[in-house]
Amino acid sequence: MNEHISFGSVESLHNKVKDANRYYHAEQLFYVKPKLHGTNASIVVNGDRIYAQSRKNVLTTHNDNAGFANWVDTLIIKPGKRGITSVVYGEWAGSGIQKNDAVTMIGRKVFFVICIRIIDNDTGKQTVQHDPSQITDTIFEMGLFDHQYGIIVIPTIAEFDISLSGNVEHLGHVETAINLMVSAFETVDPYIKSEFNVEGPGEGIVAYPDTNDWLEYHNLMFKAKTVSHSVNKSKQAASAKVQISPDVQDFADRFATMQRFEQGITDLGIDVDMKNMGSFIKWVNTDIFKESKDEVEESELAWKECSRVITHNAKMWFMQEARRIT
Repeated sequence: MNEHISFGSVESLHNKVKDANRYYHAEQLFYVKPKLHGTNASIVVNGDRIYAQSRKNVLTTHNDNAGFANWVDTLIIKPGKRGITSVVYGEWAGSGIQKNDAVTMIGRKVFFVICIRIIDNDTGKQTVQHDPSQITDTIFEMGLFDHQYGIIVIPTIAEFDISLSGNVEHLGHVETAINLMVSAFETVDPYIKSEFNVEGPGEGIVAYPDTNDWLEYHNLMFKAKTVSHSVNKSKQAASAKVQISPDVQDFADRFATMQRFEQGITDLGIDVDMKNMGSFIKWVNTDIFKESKDEVEESELAWKECSRVITHNAKMWFMQEARRIT
């Protein structure tokens, strides 16, 4: 049976700063890559076993996500090295996968590669390749890199030296620089315009630390989304401080948003049908709980009360959408 090897979730800047405040974190180089509005996808190569994944599931040609597994099935991929599992993580994006963003207007589906996770099956050691040139070399070796297949390695578009446990002035400069960069994506995704000559809004950016250690890489990366893509109503795309909610209603209004509800339907791969409402509400609560742990703690709110209002809001939205569709 094929094992699902998750990329995991990407948190916000303030989550990373709060974690770093528990210990000293020296200044480190971070590379910025565009965040594309598609669906998380990956290819696992473990010896002769080669298979596709979505964010949370192993995919097959009969249990697919936006056609990704069926596309992977057409590729000619070399078997992996003995004792090594490689996971090529990326975003499956383009025509018909999402809507409104520039990447959805490029006229085809593309697997945009973010990084490659390498697992030593014997020792458990995990490393990562994140440099675009290194990723390109590895993809050539795997027999994957051919533009007729629709594979593009996401480039680095900026870099910052960041100390996540730095002083207020330093983190203020980091906030300003990232927010300025993200604001450009509100109207035109500069990467998609450059790559495909297509103009339209983008989702935002993700900052990745310059390290070859997978755990450090995953634990330190952070995202910053445009207002239209943010699943919570934050004052700005990137903030080094946790935004406090004065009460449960304000918290629920910030986190139980239409964007999150729509993401839930996409991630679950379900129809807006009353029989699916239970799994939808569970997903919403789980997703918000995971993302908002710092906000709940700093705001001194009881999660049980937050969940009650979130559940009500999610239920009302789901029922309204079900009536609209029928």
